[in-house]
Amino acid sequence: MYIIQAHAGNLTEWERATSVVQAARLVLVRENPTPDAQVTALAPTTHGWLTACQSPLQARMTDRSAWAATVAVSCATPRWTIYVPFTFTLWRPVVLAADFLRAGAVIKHQDLTVRRELISAETGPVCFSEGSVVGKVLNANVNTGAKIDPQNLVAPEIIHQGQQVTLEARFGNVRIRAEGIALNDGRLGSALLVRNTESGKVVTGIVQLDGKVLLTPGKS
Repeated sequence: MYIIQAHAGNLTEWERATSVVQAARLVLVRENPTPDAQVTALAPTTHGWLTACQSPLQARMTDRSAWAATVAVSCATPRWTIYVPFTFTLWRPVVLAADFLRAGAVIKHQDLTVRRELISAETGPVCFSEGSVVGKVLNANVNTGAKIDPQNLVAPEIIHQGQQVTLEARFGNVRIRAEGIALNDGRLGSALLVRNTESGKVVTGIVQLDGKVLLTPGKS
């Protein structure tokens, strides 16, 4: 028969992971990074290496992004610091395709529907308002009910090659206009080559919403 005698003075008490996470969460609540976010902590392993703190735990946020935060939890006696990562998920209105949409289609209001979705860093790019989508052109097919990816949206072509356009140069409050012929197709905000009808000179401009071409300083 063997008798094992334990000496209480030699037993090590380890810090509880739940205490560390609780201290870290208090920082998130206090600093209120995203009030309506669902917050998930990656609980650290403390047993076996993190001695129980003999003083109140201190915590501070060390990193913050739209979808994550990191909180440093420290102990003064004995001295140690451990980092607790958090991830956020949010309920947000997301723009979806109401029906199958083909590449090249100009999106209209009736092509879209909005539904609250739980999104996170893994969700990928999404559109949150119909206003940011309507009038844009798809460069890829979108299935019914699928999220609209902003990376698949381009501005519509406003000007077509051979079209007569108005050139405009701005110098402070002074505006100078001339007529020209577009040498390539142009989308809103894109660069366009235009031949000045009067001088025959080829200039570069930026396509505006009203169809005018704003001359780019220093480029011709």
